[in-house]
Amino acid sequence: MGKFIVFEGCHASGKSTIAKQVCDHLTIQGKKVILTKEIFDARIRGVIEGLTDGNKTVSRNFAILYLIAADRYLHVQQIRELLPKYDFVISDRYILSSLVYQQMQGFLLNEIIEANSFIHKPDLTLYIQSPLEMRLSRSLGRIKPDSIFRKNYEQEEVVYNFVVDKFEANQNLVRIDNTFSLEETLNLIKRAITTRLDLT
Repeated sequence: MGKFIVFEGCHASGKSTIAKQVCDHLTIQGKKVILTKEIFDARIRGVIEGLTDGNKTVSRNFAILYLIAADRYLHVQQIRELLPKYDFVISDRYILSSLVYQQMQGFLLNEIIEANSFIHKPDLTLYIQSPLEMRLSRSLGRIKPDSIFRKNYEQEEVVYNFVVDKFEANQNLVRIDNTFSLEETLNLIKRAITTRLDLT
């Protein structure tokens, strides 16, 4: 049976780039690896984007809560099908993202957890930590951050740190400092995978 690894992190933390690099490294090592991502189903993504388009409020929108849970249910089904066939199934975002962003939408933790009661527990969660200024700098190529944008990034970091502190043991979570070079960050992740998953 393969191992299920999740990458989590704030927007512009470098999480997605690092997840791909780790997949490439494990593949070069002769491992059978597949990378998945949330939101998982493009059809559900389209509906969610339609509900959150423009300046529409998404505060405690139960349609979004359950659409994201439905998307994750489909994702979990695929994960369980893939684990017997692969050495590593790696996901870019998973349940912690819901615990962060849906709290920011006004939901209580227990409401989010209940909607996602079916999840497949990760063997390892890697939380990529990047300082606020680094994340804002990375975002410059995508958009023009303003004071409201900065405030949202600050809030995101606060909520992520709260969630990580609360669920660190439950998710077998390792914090990865992404202020180093990509090579050094990847070495930290390789060591975490080897030690936390008891691989030789």
